[in-house]
Amino acid sequence: MPAPDYTTTIDAEKTLAEIHRLLAKAGARRISVDYDDRRQPAAVTFTIQLPFGDFGYRLPANARAVYDLLERQWQDGQMRRGFVTPVQASRVSWRIVKDWLEAQIAIIEAGLVTLDRVFLPYAVVALRDGSEGTFYDAWCEHQGGPLRPDRGPDKGKR
Repeated sequence: MPAPDYTTTIDAEKTLAEIHRLLAKAGARRISVDYDDRRQPAAVTFTIQLPFGDFGYRLPANARAVYDLLERQWQDGQMRRGFVTPVQASRVSWRIVKDWLEAQIAIIEAGLVTLDRVFLPYAVVALRDGSEGTFYDAWCEHQGGPLRPDRGPDKGKR
């Protein structure tokens, strides 16, 4: 099955504007776009207000990974070669992020979860080297250690 949205003709910038509107509607207080070295949009960062203050989140769109997927799917005969370009990969990656965001906001609006819970893996935190990354990045640095119940300080004391 081909990648979702692989035929999109919607520019990344237009999708980013749609994402901006979705995040604002969901309560984001500050929204910006991070660009990579090639001046392509790489992530959306935003801030939401929590009971203990404002907290930042970073949603990446990994266009390189999408390009690799499109390439594999072309090689498997699932799509035409014309869909396998860096520009198309960027378009597709941002449409996927937008679609995912719409689904998450629907879950939030239904009262099943809160915004901060849905976006926890994307929360901006300090990494070991002093740089910023996401909560997921920090968890990977620790190889899941500090968060895993089977490695906690009370292991074996129950």
